[in-house]
Amino acid sequence: MGCVQHSGRSSQADQVIDTIRIPSATPSDDDSSPRTPRRSASRNFHREYVLEDRLGEGCFARVYACRKVIDGSEDQFAVKITDLKGQKDEMRERVARQEARILRKLWDCENCCRLIDSMFCERFHYIVLERCTRPLMAVLEGLPELTELGLTRFVSQMFKAVACVHTHGVVHRDVKPDNFLWSGPEDTVKLCDFGLAEVVRTGGRGVSGQFGTAPFMSPEMIWGGNYGTLTDVWSLGVSLYTFVFGQFPYVPEKACVKLMKAAIASGVPEPNFRCVSEGVELSHEVVNLVRGLIHREPEERPRAADALGHRWFCAEAEGERRPKHSLKEALSAANKVGAFTISDRATEARPRSPDSIDLALQELQSKHQGQDPEDNNHFGLPALGEKEDDEETRMPSGDSVSTAAMSQRGTSSRDLSVMSHRGSGGTYPDLSPSSDARRDRLFSGTHPDMSPSSGARPDRPPSVTSSSGSPSRARPYGDIITRT
Repeated sequence: MGCVQHSGRSSQADQVIDTIRIPSATPSDDDSSPRTPRRSASRNFHREYVLEDRLGEGCFARVYACRKVIDGSEDQFAVKITDLKGQKDEMRERVARQEARILRKLWDCENCCRLIDSMFCERFHYIVLERCTRPLMAVLEGLPELTELGLTRFVSQMFKAVACVHTHGVVHRDVKPDNFLWSGPEDTVKLCDFGLAEVVRTGGRGVSGQFGTAPFMSPEMIWGGNYGTLTDVWSLGVSLYTFVFGQFPYVPEKACVKLMKAAIASGVPEPNFRCVSEGVELSHEVVNLVRGLIHREPEERPRAADALGHRWFCAEAEGERRPKHSLKEALSAANKVGAFTISDRATEARPRSPDSIDLALQELQSKHQGQDPEDNNHFGLPALGEKEDDEETRMPSGDSVSTAAMSQRGTSSRDLSVMSHRGSGGTYPDLSPSSDARRDRLFSGTHPDMSPSSGARPDRPPSVTSSSGSPSRARPYGDIITRT
């Protein structure tokens, strides 16, 4: 008997979903409860923390390693710092404060990167976060073997993270493998980077605008209408598709953002649901789950919490057999087409020349910590005027900075035009519980495929190789953040 039953929700599914439900009495933005992350306009970051290595950067913000010194704990964290200087429209400050507010709402979500502290002082806004150990993809790559059954351990936590976010009425809008980290002694998968997240108002029409990384965008987001939390479910489905099939569900003729969004919007070419690795057998359950997650009609997708009750997640508990073929080759193929970055740079110092923001932060730190302003060692930077040893290691700027940079190298972004393709935009109210009948239909395998049937699809993803024939570091879709 599977976890999802046609007579209604199973008790096991209820138990799974109950584990990610959070008490409704969450701290408000003005709550000063000792359980909530600290914040105060009168405090100064540089009196309480010491900055160390710069870990990543974007156009508006960057991430540094830091440690707390005010209480002698020497705890290690990551801090996302936004430079607010010169923004007359206060857009940067508004975005930074909103990210902190959303993280505060999620402070007790086990599978989300936890907010430790936030404050505004001088010209900067600081968001202090728990520092996760490794990128999830580096963990998967490092496993001696990876089968479907082993993958469920990680993917179930990804779903729990998104389900928890949705329970608080928040849509993440940039769910992708690179935004999941591995943390702590409990080996917990955590969702990070809430810089594009938005609150979906109860009873409202949802949110709008194109945000995130092109291959993981949902059709309704690209169409230009309103959408709700089910856009994140689509992104989860695309992530799982890349894990088990080794490619994106929609593969345009040429790997570029504009054509990728056109393929997702039109549904052409269709997903083929075939693994790129020869001879790999996949279970009916995982194919059925992915089909439901990337259904082109949002209302036909399961909620993230409901998806946790799918039989694919319950195989081990129910003693069901799953194919034991390795998914490592599929994982490597997905990495080559830019689905994620397999790297492990959690503790690797990245020398670079200091810029004006580094120097401004260095001056503040020297002022409040009594450090020599000529000493850059506490920033993990070379001496002033000294060139970097390896130009290849420089972290390029981008449109957004992810806290995933705590553990991995980023990729430069470009200001790309947004495709003007429009579909039948509409409202997608999806915060209310789904009915049992709808739940049964979601995974029955009988609902019609709404995507167009015309057009051929390549059986294999395009290879991305360097001139030497070896896999290239280039990611055709990069970490591109598109905003409208």
